[in-house]
Amino acid sequence: MTTKTINIYTADLKRQKLARLVSRYFDGFTIYPDLLGGWRNPETGELIIEKALKIEIIDPPLFNNAKPVERLCKDIKILNSQSAVLVVEISADGTTQTKTI
Repeated sequence: MTTKTINIYTADLKRQKLARLVSRYFDGFTIYPDLLGGWRNPETGELIIEKALKIEIIDPPLFNNAKPVERLCKDIKILNSQSAVLVVEISADGTTQTKTI
């Protein structure tokens, strides 16, 4: 059976609330805390470095539906007051797709 891994990168602000939020959409997931993320503010050009984390979800093909991931990302943006989160989808053959939501 082919599977897809979905990695969602977001600010590490409210870890417990985030875990409860993810569990509303997916029964199983892993949170990798204590990462550092960087992005450049397009208005000022300033490099922003912040604490980040990765949420990893192994998604079987039966549930290969982007809607739960998109809804989760929208909820994460609200929870963390972010304008976007990064999503990286990795297929079993190693093909990756990256998008911001």
